[in-house]
Amino acid sequence: MRQIARMTTTYDMLQDRLRVSVLDSDGRTALLWLTQRLAGRVIAALIEQLDQAAAPGPAAGPVMAAPRAVRSGMQLLEQTRADLERVSKAAPEAAAPAVVALSSDEQFLVHKASVRRGDRGVILAFHWSEAVQDAAILVISATRLRQWLRIFHNHYRNAGWPLDIWPKWFEDAARPTGPGRTCLH
Repeated sequence: MRQIARMTTTYDMLQDRLRVSVLDSDGRTALLWLTQRLAGRVIAALIEQLDQAAAPGPAAGPVMAAPRAVRSGMQLLEQTRADLERVSKAAPEAAAPAVVALSSDEQFLVHKASVRRGDRGVILAFHWSEAVQDAAILVISATRLRQWLRIFHNHYRNAGWPLDIWPKWFEDAARPTGPGRTCLH
C-alpha cells in the first residue's frame, strides 16, 4: 500500500480521463487514471465528507443547529477561503514542484475508491485491484481537500464533463463577483 506524499492532477484529453501523478512516501512516482464515472463518485463522497463536517452533531446545541441554507453559506465561505489560500500560494516561490510521473513509471487504472474520516483528515484510498496492497492512500485536511476539489472542478469544466455533480455553494465560490474579480495577479 502506498502513502501519497504529493500529487498533481491533470486532464488527459486523448484518454478522456483524469491523470493523477503521485509521489509516495518512499519517493516512487506512479500514474493513477480516473474515469469520469469514478471521479464523479469520488467527488460526491468527498463533498459528503465536507457536508458532514459542517453539519451539527447531536451535542452542538441550538446555535450550531443552523438551517441548511446557513450551512451552505458556511461551505461557500470555507471554499472561498481555501481557494484564496491556494491562489496566494501559487506564486512560484511558494508552490511545491509538480509531481512528474513518466510514461515509463507504473500506471494504474483505478477501479474503486473509498473515503472515510480519520483523525488527521479525510482518508481517500485509490484501488486498482482487489489486493489490499494495490492501493494508494491519501490523508488530506479539509482545506487541502477543498483546494484539490477546485482543481478537479477546473478539469471537469475544461473537459466539458457535466457539472451537475457539484453543489451550488461550490459553483458559487467559483464565480468571480464584482469588478476586477476576473483577473488575479
